[in-house]
Amino acid sequence: DCRARVLDGYTLGHMIKTLEDEFLAIEGGRGLAERLEMSVKMQDLSAIVDDYLTMYCAYENMCMEAFEIWRAKENVETYLQEINGMRSWKLVQKYRKIMDAIKSGRLAKALLG
Repeated sequence: DCRARVLDGYTLGHMIKTLEDEFLAIEGGRGLAERLEMSVKMQDLSAIVDDYLTMYCAYENMCMEAFEIWRAKENVETYLQEINGMRSWKLVQKYRKIMDAIKSGRLAKALLG
């Protein structure tokens, strides 16, 4: 009983007739006011999408820069640990004097605390 109703209700001819009726109704102007209203609303969303994309790109750039800074910090820490592990105290003192004199050395010192 149910199977017969489903087969009768979903035939290819029935689908064609339903779609044809729908296209004719749309062509006749049914829902035109609703579509125009939705179009106006969608145009307002365009600016939001542009703003979101701009903010997302800025966020991604910031994340990339933060990653590069973090990687540089880790490299400096590793290098400083190697230097501090050396036996010659004078070499360590000279290195620290050089690092304090250059900008990257001051940055590394600030990063390492």
